[in-house]
Amino acid sequence: MRQRAAVGSGQAPPAEPDLISLTIREIKCLLAAALHQPRPADHAARWLQWRRRSRRIHQRARLAHDFTLVT
Repeated sequence: MRQRAAVGSGQAPPAEPDLISLTIREIKCLLAAALHQPRPADHAARWLQWRRRSRRIHQRARLAHDFTLVT
């Protein structure tokens, strides 16, 4: 049995008195389901390859930068 949510003095009563408000987790699940787009079968492998390549490029750029302190 669900308890009814308390209504403050400045709030209108809920439209459905038997339903509680949506939780953040439920809202996230609803948004994920609404925005879900099917991905190609090799999407994860291509994404991982892209990420690893870009990470290597960024590391190389950081190592090439001269970080000497000016005194």
